Amino acid sequence: LGGDGLLRVSEGRGGWGFGGRAAAARRRRRHLTPSFPQHLVVRSLGSASHAFMHRAVTTRIEGGDALAAAALSRAPRVPLLTVSNHETALDDPLVVSALLPAHAFATPSSLRWTLCATDRCFKNALMSAFFRAGKVLPVDRGAGLAQPGMAAAEGRLAAGEWVHIFPEGTRSRDGALRPARKGVGRLAVAAARATGEDPVLLPFAHSGLNGALRGGTVGVAVGD
Repeated sequence: LGGDGLLRVSEGRGGWGFGGRAAAARRRRRHLTPSFPQHLVVRSLGSASHAFMHRAVTTRIEGGDALAAAALSRAPRVPLLTVSNHETALDDPLVVSALLPAHAFATPSSLRWTLCATDRCFKNALMSAFFRAGKVLPVDRGAGLAQPGMAAAEGRLAAGEWVHIFPEGTRSRDGALRPARKGVGRLAVAAARATGEDPVLLPFAHSGLNGALRGGTVGVAVGD
């Protein structure tokens, strides 16, 4: 599994290299099994975020069961692509975690991958290790759609996994919805082509996270 989240297997003469197809299959299963750091980061951060959103602040959710069902109970190898507005640096993990049941964080393989700019989440080796363990893929600002981070997200969807993105590409400073970028369309089309199945595409919108600690209410509405 490369640093960009993509599985790479070399192909040699007479079939897959490094011991043939069986060895390649074993390596693939091993790479798709969450590592200890991934278990540690996803379970601890997800559980803490879920507890914060449901115990420390007031959160009102409409349609949350739809996202939980899509994330945890959809048919095997059917990709899930979720999209939402972007207001704060903590939208993910806080809002995303609030939409899932508490037991979901025990199985990191069923949870989302997301994207983050290299100049924000991958500034040094420690940050890179933490965010990669948290199922975050690096993207370069201004590099367009043809870059390793987008290819990695396409690969996760092609494997039937869940990818969450913020189509605005950056946070909205005033809460107003910014124009969506082209990445979400590219990911949806790529997922359909790779799997032969239309991905489950689920939007949700949220507001109020900035004021939650001052006694405000976080509102989340999941679409269909």
